[in-house]
Amino acid sequence: TSDKNLKLIKSARLISGTVWPVLEAHGIDGELFDHANQLQELLNQANFYSHLDDIHNHIKPISKAYSDLYNNLHEQRTKSYQEALAFLASRPEWITLSEEARIAISNPLTNRVCAEFNLPTYGYTCQICKANTSQMESDLAALDGLKNQALVRLQELTAPEEKVERVKLTSFFGNGLESEEEIEKAVEQIKTHLLKLMAEGVKI
Repeated sequence: TSDKNLKLIKSARLISGTVWPVLEAHGIDGELFDHANQLQELLNQANFYSHLDDIHNHIKPISKAYSDLYNNLHEQRTKSYQEALAFLASRPEWITLSEEARIAISNPLTNRVCAEFNLPTYGYTCQICKANTSQMESDLAALDGLKNQALVRLQELTAPEEKVERVKLTSFFGNGLESEEEIEKAVEQIKTHLLKLMAEGVKI
């Protein structure tokens, strides 16, 4: 048996046992159902090596349908995460960050971008990102949450530093208070001072 035939049988088993269930779960069956059943029957036969042409004819349409499904998900995930990264980079705060901070914030998004699609013939996952269909669907579902987390982190790192001032009450009545009038005057001074600080955005 040649290496080519061994590779064909290996691919047929992958398609029958792993690829076909994915298509079936996505409701992509139709005439592929017959191909899948006949492929499984052939692989179960002791003399399956005498049916290599038939096996090849059955795996081709199943592999093509899976490749279309996989390619669409891969392209959608890459495009969606690239758009999220572009949105992040368009924020005016972005240019104020160090390169290290940018990488840390964007990594959860960048790690899900695979611009070099490489799904081998009769393959199951892209040879670059190794993600299966379930992983890509999970990544797409997580996009909004990851995008919001990155935006929150960006705002945290670039928010203006709060001014904090401690107010010493003794500065308003350091010499003591000896009358109701002095108390009222001191309270009014404290109130005026606190309102002024609050208007300036100072944390008290």
